[in-house]
Amino acid sequence: SCFSSRSARRMRLGLWDSVVDNTTEWQRLCVLPIITIFLHFWLINIPFVLAEKYQWKWMHKYKIQQSYERNMTLGKVLGNVLRNQAITVVSMLTMGPLYDIVGMKAGKELPSVLTLSWQLLACILLYDTGFYWVHRTFHHPFLYKHFHYVHHQCHVSYGVTSNYFHIVDWVVSSPTVLIPPLLVSDHIFLMLLWNFLFIFETTNAHCGYNLPWTPDTRVHDFHHSHPHKPSNFGSFFTVWDMLLGTDAAYKEHLRNQNKRA
Repeated sequence: SCFSSRSARRMRLGLWDSVVDNTTEWQRLCVLPIITIFLHFWLINIPFVLAEKYQWKWMHKYKIQQSYERNMTLGKVLGNVLRNQAITVVSMLTMGPLYDIVGMKAGKELPSVLTLSWQLLACILLYDTGFYWVHRTFHHPFLYKHFHYVHHQCHVSYGVTSNYFHIVDWVVSSPTVLIPPLLVSDHIFLMLLWNFLFIFETTNAHCGYNLPWTPDTRVHDFHHSHPHKPSNFGSFFTVWDMLLGTDAAYKEHLRNQNKRA
C-alpha cells in the first residue's frame, strides 16, 4: 500500500484470531469480503425492498417522494442487481495476484484502532474524489444516453437501486470503491470495514427515506428525482459539489421549498 506503515502498532481480536485459525489466506482475502459484502447488503436492503413492495404505512412519514417506483418492476431491478453482483463475485475471486502485488495480508495482527480510523477517513476522501469525477463523466450526454441512463430509470429510488446499473457503468465505477483500501492499508481487515461503511452509505443515499437516525438522504434523492437538473454528484461528503458549483440546482430547490413553507 502507498500510505500504510508496516511498523505501526498492531492489535489482536479474538474473533478474528478464530477466523484466521479456521481459514486459508486465500479464503480471507478473496472469499470473506464477498460473504461480508452480500450479507450486509441484503440484510439492510431486504426491509427497504419489502417497504417498496408492500408500501408500509408506518414508514411513509419518512418517505422523501410520496409516490412509489412505477417505472421499473421490482423483478427487473433485482435481476439487474444480481447480475452486477455476480460480476463482483467473479472479480473478487480472482484478485489474488493483485493482492500479491500490493502486499495485502490477512494475518492475526490487525492495524490499531487509530490506524483503522485514519485509513477509513482516507478511503472516504479518495472514494469521494474518484466517484465524483466518474459519476459526473457518466452524465456527459453520450455516456448518459448509452450507459448511465439505466441507473436513472428508477426515479423513485429504494435501497437496492444503489446496485442497479448498466454493465459498463458498473464495471467502470467499481474501481472507485476497490482502490482506496488497496492504497491505504496492507491488511484485508480494513477492506472489510470499508465495505461495511460504503454499503451503508450507498444504501442510505438510495433508500428513499430520510430516517431520523441516518445521514440526510435528500441530497442524492434529488439527483434521481430531478434528472433534468444534473447535480449532487458526490457521495459521503459533498465537497466537490460545493467547490465546483454542481449543487446549485439543489440549493435553489431548497430555497424554493423554504419560500413555500
